[in-house]
Amino acid sequence: VYDEGAEAEDAGDLEAAAAAYRRALAADPGHLDAKSGLARVELALRASSADPSSLDGLDAVIAQADLDAAAGEFDAAFKRLLAAIRTGTEDEREHARLHLLALLDLLSPDDARAIDARRRLSRALF
Repeated sequence: VYDEGAEAEDAGDLEAAAAAYRRALAADPGHLDAKSGLARVELALRASSADPSSLDGLDAVIAQADLDAAAGEFDAAFKRLLAAIRTGTEDEREHARLHLLALLDLLSPDDARAIDARRRLSRALF
């Protein structure tokens, strides 16, 4: 099933890729390639329709973070989300935290940007 997702992603059919990656994860929740594939495809889908100028508050921050991440600017995306975590309401903090964690799934756990973002997230939360 993972291969179906990869083939659909390569063909540009992001909806089909996401569905296949979800099926692969349902069958094997520990499938790291399916997890990263789903994160990648979901980011591409969100970024393709993101328009931060039409949003406000945390929604605008998240949309811009998605555009940053889709452009490979993970540090900028993490910086935006961490600022929201530090200054938002309890619900906003949680929403921004979960979004940051979803973006971290796009990077290797040993990526320096991911390590730094996790460290900064820990400091922002505690």
